[in-house]
Amino acid sequence: MGLYQAMSAAVPTTAAPAKITLTAATIKTILQVATPSTADLLLVAWGVSFDGAAAAAAVQCELVTTGAVAATVTSFTPQLYSADARSASAMAGGTALTGFNASAEGTVTTTQHYDLQLVDPAVGYSYDWPLGREGYVPVSTVLRIRCTAPAGVGVYGWVRWDE
Repeated sequence: MGLYQAMSAAVPTTAAPAKITLTAATIKTILQVATPSTADLLLVAWGVSFDGAAAAAAVQCELVTTGAVAATVTSFTPQLYSADARSASAMAGGTALTGFNASAEGTVTTTQHYDLQLVDPAVGYSYDWPLGREGYVPVSTVLRIRCTAPAGVGVYGWVRWDE
């Protein structure tokens, strides 16, 4: 077992990660992690931050599973987060698997919410599960961070898990 992390951007090199732009009143999956049929995961922490103004209305942010329904995303490979992690996460990248910045949400018929928050876009939000009380995401399930903003705003999101 080991810790892995994914963020809602390509892994940065010489430039800062690109923010995802939210469109007013439109739900958007900013980050998605799909568990394969061979591995589950335990949620350790997650968070979002925005480039909005202090006087702006709150952004609805969800950490949710959508069963086997995936969004169409830009694929990436999760990063190692701890020294005891395997060389690669079992959560493989792919346009309907693990990635960021959804271009299509898919037809979601069932969800399980792990966390739902109205987040001040000038403050952001993060949550760490207590040890032994981590959120569980079973095999063949899609985990998403979805945001709905009342006005256009840039966002970063991240999730950390143990597998």
